[in-house]
Amino acid sequence: AREMALPVARLVIATNLNDSLVRALASGVYEPKGVIATSSPSMDIQLASNFERLL
Repeated sequence: AREMALPVARLVIATNLNDSLVRALASGVYEPKGVIATSSPSMDIQLASNFERLL
């Protein structure tokens, strides 16, 4: 968005019990673990396909 000159002050990232992104940011290690079924199935993943875009 910034490369398109859109006014982005910050990015907000959401997670659920499948917190691989939170764990990666806290520990520096990005690794899969078992998936927990939640009420948000589109976020019930082990490894986010767009993780590299966040970096």
